[in-house]
Amino acid sequence: MLNYYQISISTKRSWRLIEPLQIMIVGDQQRIRQFIQTLIMHDWPLKVIVTDLAAFEPEVVAQRGCRRFQLQSVSTDLTKTAVVIWLPDTTFFDAKVVEPTEVALSLRTMIDELRSTVNRLVSAGFAGKMIFDVPHDEIFTYFAAYFSGFAVEQIIGVGTLPQEMLLRNELCNRLGVASDDLNVNTLGLNTNSFVAWSRIYLGSMNLLSYLKSEDNNLDLDLLEELQATISDQAIVGNEIIQQKAILKLLDALFYQHAILYTGVGLKKNKDQLQLALVNRIINTKGMQHELQLPLSDQEAQDLATDLDFANEVITAIKKENSADGTTK
Repeated sequence: MLNYYQISISTKRSWRLIEPLQIMIVGDQQRIRQFIQTLIMHDWPLKVIVTDLAAFEPEVVAQRGCRRFQLQSVSTDLTKTAVVIWLPDTTFFDAKVVEPTEVALSLRTMIDELRSTVNRLVSAGFAGKMIFDVPHDEIFTYFAAYFSGFAVEQIIGVGTLPQEMLLRNELCNRLGVASDDLNVNTLGLNTNSFVAWSRIYLGSMNLLSYLKSEDNNLDLDLLEELQATISDQAIVGNEIIQQKAILKLLDALFYQHAILYTGVGLKKNKDQLQLALVNRIINTKGMQHELQLPLSDQEAQDLATDLDFANEVITAIKKENSADGTTK
């Protein structure tokens, strides 16, 4: 059974919003509980409205220590809901399953659940943005747009943002520089990400050129080590880093702190929905302004391989669901 939690955000101090916002969190109750606890710890100016306050007794007690955060009972009006965050049960994910048809099989139940959820949201008047934090989020963002008919700018996967955040932190520590001194990009899928080394800059200097210079005590072995760090599949299921990435997205969507995002995206070509792994800006309007990111031949090939994999999974799900009449 899905649980729905609606959040209203007020404008206070540094929280510069055009108007109050409502956010609904959908999915697994334990994941949602953890996210609510994170929000309580941050004391964000939020009003979180839950379906069953009795199920959140510890959080009700904890929020008494907050000056801005509030936890209240449910509201059913979704016409003013700006964002839905989907945090489903992730036990379906197995990092060892990499064959597209097998991945499609593991996702079918979740895709059916997604379709029911999207239908329920749209029927209730929801027309806002959607954020997906789930392994293989490229598949879920595609089908969310497929089922809802929403504009592609409204559908956002957390993608490789957690990996990028970890990579940036590692580089800052290794190089002894501030985060603002680095331009970092991770590419691909959240289950198979890689680093665009040719696009990482330290100030105005390419990182590869910097590592080859005689002015530092680092070597190119660092690249292999850092690639292994972000390839760790534990990142995909780590709730702490995933939540930090969601907060970064919310900051970009609502608080005028736009970010350059490399990850899951969607396109429409002659009304045909297409998956894309792209470089875009996320701001208060959602996914905006696709940017061309110059890549090395190997990086372009790796990205194409990831995209082909995702499209094979989508095709397999459609084929199976068409056979039993569950997907148009």
